[in-house]
Amino acid sequence: MNIQYLRYAAIVAEYGSLRRAADELLIAPPNLSKAIRKLEDEIGIRIFNRSNNGMTLTDDGEDLMQNAWPILSQLDEVETYYKSRTISDPHFSVTVPRTSYITSAFSDFSKLEEIGGTRLIYTESNAYTAIENVVNRQYGLGIIRAAIEYEQYYKPLLEKNGLDYCILSFFDQRAVINRKNPLSSLPKVTEDALSELTEITYIDEYVPAAIENKSSKISRSFSECNHIYVTRRLNSMELIRLNKEAYMWSAPMPKKFLDFFGLCQKKCSDNDRKYADVLIFRKNYKMTPLDKLFIECIHKIKEECGF
Repeated sequence: MNIQYLRYAAIVAEYGSLRRAADELLIAPPNLSKAIRKLEDEIGIRIFNRSNNGMTLTDDGEDLMQNAWPILSQLDEVETYYKSRTISDPHFSVTVPRTSYITSAFSDFSKLEEIGGTRLIYTESNAYTAIENVVNRQYGLGIIRAAIEYEQYYKPLLEKNGLDYCILSFFDQRAVINRKNPLSSLPKVTEDALSELTEITYIDEYVPAAIENKSSKISRSFSECNHIYVTRRLNSMELIRLNKEAYMWSAPMPKKFLDFFGLCQKKCSDNDRKYADVLIFRKNYKMTPLDKLFIECIHKIKEECGF
């Protein structure tokens, strides 16, 4: 039995609504619905009655939840105990989005003399997991990425989870293309020029529902263009390295990353999508000297990247 899917079912049962449960879990409703159906297929029962008024437990579902809730509670206790014990020794821990400039900053940070024998924990994750890591797994710092226009959604979410935050970076997305592409010689590119290429898009399995529902606002004006969707960001850069007719959108990247893959970045004259990388941490959390050094390394890399 997939325990994660069982956890999802417990949240849906608690809220009686797929939409409300999806908002709580930061999962797109279709993905949550698919997970519930997989669980039902796996254990051979129908857990929920579905209607326009919401989702209610069947008799089999009631019986399942009566047994599942104590088990899930015990699993949470075991996880909390071992997670906290595992990172109780001197350490630095951060959970971040998959982005080149932060990776580069962490690499520089890890080489500092001040690190000494400190154990470093660096996890790349989506926004939902980053929040989980900081709230429940005792990570010191987290960084999440959000479109600036959705500030009204992520602020209440962070406050609800007892997190403080500050803006670490503001940036416009840039187009990453192969240096052999003719567009690489231009000072800037346009969306119309990019529409002739294949867009490589990095996707996350868990997309905050409130944001996904409004995705049309940030969809490309050239939605008819070819797309390749990947679930590993490194794959997207490798694909562009091998295909000069491909591109992707990215935060500003360090030159060493671009050089390694034979790529270049171009500002787009008609792309007005703005993003923020948001530093998150628990309320009353006191920044350690290592935390401050890591943030300094990020700002140094930002200067190199030109933002």
